[in-house]
Amino acid sequence: GYSVEFASDGLTALERARQLKPQILVVEILVPKLDGLSLCRELKTDPSTSQSRVLIFSHLHAEDRAREVGADAFLLKPLNEELLIETVEKLIAIR
Repeated sequence: GYSVEFASDGLTALERARQLKPQILVVEILVPKLDGLSLCRELKTDPSTSQSRVLIFSHLHAEDRAREVGADAFLLKPLNEELLIETVEKLIAIR
């Protein structure tokens, strides 16, 4: 029941987020051109996207770093599909 859009790199994700103003972004840390942590920081400091929720996931143990840049949630890989959907639903409900 969700509309999903994919981006192949962080810069494209940032551009699309500024255009679409999504409720939530699910971001991997290790992506080309603009890593997920930098992307989250940009999203949270930009007034046009600061209200979007950001869920960061990675195989890196980087929950503290994710919180420092403003992430609303962090999940460690491998992703559990049920936990991912539950986390997305909770973040959307916050709005």
